[in-house]
Amino acid sequence: MNGRNTTFFSAASSALLHVREPLLWANLLLISVMLGGAVYEMIVIDSAWTASLPESLGAIARIDPGRFWRAVGQWMSLGAMGALMANWKTVQRRRWLLISLICMTINFLTATLYFVPLLKSIHSSEVEAMSSIVSRWTAGAWLRLTLMLIAFIATARSIRAS
Repeated sequence: MNGRNTTFFSAASSALLHVREPLLWANLLLISVMLGGAVYEMIVIDSAWTASLPESLGAIARIDPGRFWRAVGQWMSLGAMGALMANWKTVQRRRWLLISLICMTINFLTATLYFVPLLKSIHSSEVEAMSSIVSRWTAGAWLRLTLMLIAFIATARSIRAS
């Protein structure tokens, strides 16, 4: 029985050796997609719906950015956890991947707990309050972009670490 467990764990360990690098690259690719999506959202979508409030709110009503973020976010979370698990024994990689995962977790929580309620509140706000909400949205978007950039750099550094 003990010999079987040893064989199983050595086979699993050997399999992990072959997926460590691909998981890191896949994670970096997913973060790149999210980073590109964030830049696009800030340049194109945010500028469209904040252009001339309240009339421009109709622009965001026709677009569902959450559809993109939910889809990519789920895959990114799985990729980040898989890369972290596969590279757990490599201390340098683990450190960078933990930084990346923490940034992306904060990013997810910020989106869920801050941006979604903020976006919902703008639809029921007075015109005077809308500019304050847009300012908070913009500042938060820059914070999210910064967190994604840190996650990207940390993941790239994990690839270089051995």
